[in-house]
Amino acid sequence: MKIKKYTAENMQQAMNLIKQDLGPNAVIVSSEKVRRKNIRDFFGPRELIVTAAVEEDDRQQALPSQPESDKYKQRLAAASSVYRTQPETNSGGGLDVTRPKSGEGPLIPQDVMPTRLPEPLISSNDQNTDAWFKILLDDIVSQQEGEEMETNQAGKWKQIFRNLEVHDKISEIILSDFKETDYQNTTGAEDFLQVSLKNNIIKLVEPAYKRNNSQRIITFVGPTGVGKTTTLVKMATRYKVSHKKSIALIALYDHRFGSLEELNYYAELIGAPIEVVMTPKELVKSVQKHKDKDYIFIDTEGRPSKNTGQILELKTFINSIEDEQDVLLVLSATTKNRDIVRIANDFSRVGINRLVFTKLDETDTLGSMLNVVCEIGAPVSYVTKGQNIPDDIEPINPKKLASIILDGFDSSERLEF
Repeated sequence: MKIKKYTAENMQQAMNLIKQDLGPNAVIVSSEKVRRKNIRDFFGPRELIVTAAVEEDDRQQALPSQPESDKYKQRLAAASSVYRTQPETNSGGGLDVTRPKSGEGPLIPQDVMPTRLPEPLISSNDQNTDAWFKILLDDIVSQQEGEEMETNQAGKWKQIFRNLEVHDKISEIILSDFKETDYQNTTGAEDFLQVSLKNNIIKLVEPAYKRNNSQRIITFVGPTGVGKTTTLVKMATRYKVSHKKSIALIALYDHRFGSLEELNYYAELIGAPIEVVMTPKELVKSVQKHKDKDYIFIDTEGRPSKNTGQILELKTFINSIEDEQDVLLVLSATTKNRDIVRIANDFSRVGINRLVFTKLDETDTLGSMLNVVCEIGAPVSYVTKGQNIPDDIEPINPKKLASIILDGFDSSERLEF
C-alpha cells in the first residue's frame, strides 16, 4: 500500500491532487488543519494536510482521471462555494475594517470532514471513478445542511450585518445573547427576532446619547464634499423658521466662494446676520457679538483628514471659543467603510461630540453609521437626504438609528424635525 500526504488550501484542491497522483481508487485516511510555519503567514489561513492511501495494484490498474458527472460537478461546486462565502472572523482588537477576500481561509472546517471513509474500489469504470467523490460529498453536504438548520437564523443575520458593512465584532455583540431555540416553531419568530436585535443595538449605542442637551454654539466640521454647508443651512432654517429661534451664522473664511455665496443667500432669506472670520481672534469676537442669540451656527472649510496641519489649525479655532459648543462631524453615508472610520478618528482630535450623516438616500449599506458610533463614542444626532431646504434633515435617537440600520432608510419618507 502506498501512503502519501498532501498539502492544499482546501479539500477540493486536495482531492484533485490525490486523484491525479494516486488514481480514483485512493482512500482518504485523515485530514487536519495546521498553522503555516512561516511567521509571516502564521496568523493567516490554515493549511489543510490530507493523508491518502492506495493499494499499489489498484494504482497500476487505474485509468486516467475521468471527468465527473454533471451531477457531482454541481455538488462539488456548491459544497465549495458555501465555504468560500464564509470569511474568517477577525480576532483583532479595535475596529479593523479590512474586508475578508473571497477564497481566503479554510473552505471546509475540520468538524465538517466525513464521518466515514470510502471503501477502496476494485474496478475503475465510469461509475466507480467518481464513487469516492460521491461518498465524500454526501457526508459534507449532509453535515452542512444539518448545521444550516441548527444556525439558520444566526447565520442569516451574520450575513445580513456583513452585507450592511457592520463590523464583525459589533455584530457579534448584537447577536451575543441569540439562542436559536428561542425562535424555532414560534409564530412571528422573524419579527420577534428583529425587535430583539433592534433592542440590542439600542443598548449598544445608548451610552453615546447620554449627555447634556444641545449647546447654543454649533460648529460643523468634516471633509470636503459631504454637505456641511447645506446641512448647516437646513438646520439653521429649521430653528429660525419652524422654532422661531434667533440665530447668527459665522463662516471661517476660505476660498470656497460658492459656499459663502450660499450662506449669504440663505442668511438674507431668513433674516439672520452672517459674519466672515479669518483668525481665531476674529471668531471669538464674532461669537461675543452674538451672545444674545439663541443659536450660533459656525461653518468651516472642508479639510482632508490626513492633513494633520489643517486638522490642528481647525482645533485652534474651536478651542478659542470658551463657551460650551457642539462640534458636529458631517460624514457622507456613501463613503467607504474603511475610510469613514479613519476620517472620524482623524477629526476626533478637534473634540467632536456629535455626528451627522448625509446622503442616506444614495446608499443601501448603512452599517458604517453604527461602526463610527462604536469607534469614537459620539452619537448620530442628525441624518439628511437630498437638497431640499429645510425639509431633508431629521434628528436621530437610538431607536431611530436601530431602525435605519435594520430596516433601511426610506428616501421617499418625509423627515421630521
